Amino acid sequence: MFHELIYYFCIDHPHFPIDVDDILTVARHTDGEYAGANVTKDTLLSLDSTKSIIWDMADINDKFNHTAPVYIEEFEAELPTGELVHCVRHLLFYAFNIGYRVFGCLPGRVGQHYGDFEEVILIYHLPNKHESTHKLYGMFTFAHGMAREARLTLAKDITFTGQRINVWIARNSNAHIPKNRTRIRFFGFANDVVSSHGIAWAPSNYKMLEESWWYSLPKFRWGGPDGPRTPSPINPEFLSEWEAKKQKDYAGLLVC
Repeated sequence: MFHELIYYFCIDHPHFPIDVDDILTVARHTDGEYAGANVTKDTLLSLDSTKSIIWDMADINDKFNHTAPVYIEEFEAELPTGELVHCVRHLLFYAFNIGYRVFGCLPGRVGQHYGDFEEVILIYHLPNKHESTHKLYGMFTFAHGMAREARLTLAKDITFTGQRINVWIARNSNAHIPKNRTRIRFFGFANDVVSSHGIAWAPSNYKMLEESWWYSLPKFRWGGPDGPRTPSPINPEFLSEWEAKKQKDYAGLLVC
C-alpha cells in the first residue's frame, strides 16, 4: 500500500488541476487534412506535431473540481548509493500557469503560459529480510520543469495529515512544495508562494499514466508553443543525475 497525497492551495489560487482530455474540447486544426475540424484523440495521434492546432485554453473550466485525476506511474530507479528503489509518480495537469508579478506588485507578468504539468515522486525502499513492506525513503517535488529546482525530502522530514503526505501548490507557478513555506527564487523577484488557508484537496480519482493515450506523444506541446511537453518516461538514473546537478541550484532557500 503506497501513500496518497493531500494538496494545499492558496486561498486565492487562480487555477486548479484538470483532466488532460478536457483540452480536446477546445482544440481545433488550422490546416492540413483536418483543417477547421475539432481535434480528437485519433486526429491528434496522426500528427507529427501540434503546430497546426489552435488551443482555446481560456475556454476551459479550471475551477476547483474534486474529481480531477491524478496520473500515476510506477517504476524502479537507483539511488546514488546503488540501492534499487520503487518510485510512484503523481502528476497533475493545469490549463494555465499564471506567472509572476515582479516583486509581487509591478504591472505585467513573467512566466505566463497555457498548459502546465507538475509532479511528485514518492520513493520507497524495496522489501527485504528486515522489512516486509515498501518503506518510504523520501519524496521528490518538482517545480518549473527543471531538475535543478527539484527537491528531495527524506522520510523523516515529510509531514502528514492522517495517512496522506502533505504537498503545497504555489499560486504563481503550480510548483509542488514539500513545506508550508514560500520558496524564494531569483533573489525575491519570482517567489513560489504557498499557504494552507485555501482548499485542501484529497484526490480519489487516479489514472495510470502509461495507459493515457497522450503519454505516447513526447514531442508535443500542450496549450500552445510555450506550453509544456508531454511528460516522458522517467530516466531510471534520474536520482544520480539530480545528485550531480543540484550544486547548480541557486533557488534552494526556504523561508518561513
